[in-house]
Amino acid sequence: MENPLISYQPLNYVDLTEQTYRVLKEKILQGELKPGAQISVPGTAVALGVSRTPVNDALKRLANDGLVEIVPRQGTFVTELTARDVAEIFDMRLMIELYAAETVFANGAVEQVLAAFQPLMSGMQQALAGDDFQDHEAFSRHDQDFHTAVVTATGNNRLIRTYTQLHANTHGARIHYLASGDAQATQHEHRAIVAAFHAGDLDAVKHALHAHITRVQHKILEVLEKRGGKL
Repeated sequence: MENPLISYQPLNYVDLTEQTYRVLKEKILQGELKPGAQISVPGTAVALGVSRTPVNDALKRLANDGLVEIVPRQGTFVTELTARDVAEIFDMRLMIELYAAETVFANGAVEQVLAAFQPLMSGMQQALAGDDFQDHEAFSRHDQDFHTAVVTATGNNRLIRTYTQLHANTHGARIHYLASGDAQATQHEHRAIVAAFHAGDLDAVKHALHAHITRVQHKILEVLEKRGGKL
């Protein structure tokens, strides 16, 4: 079923493809365009006040990000995650984050990571005070930035791009499991990761990352099962 486009403002920017891409990406990540929803090219073009060309170009970029699927002769649909998708994404996340931690210690970039952690931990703590979608979305966004901070500190731009895409693929799923009451446990695990970085203990950092990422994967799989096997 086609998901109606709501609350769109016509675009007046020079780079219409970039702006269209950002608007659609935000709608997907915030859950306004839900998994499995069809995105109408003509409908989106009318809603945004642009031609179909920037919409098609934006959808191709979103397909490269893994956020939509373009099905020939059927249309474009917001990507649904299966159990296999979640397992593959989290396997890759784990490999990247453990490698990133090793690189951060080898390059002496621990203080850079800790400096990035501070405002993100505060932001997540603030989000914990609420219990609506906006709070879950804010927590998930800070959570993504928290983990990305470790990868960013490697200075490896290709690794950063790959990791950012992986994390974006599970943004909506993370909101669902956070809404199930898991944010406090997640924040507790974040504190353990921060403490290990503060201690300068690479083994403890890797252990904390492994425990956290593995547990979150299992929680998302539980939520996925309750929702019929797809998110």
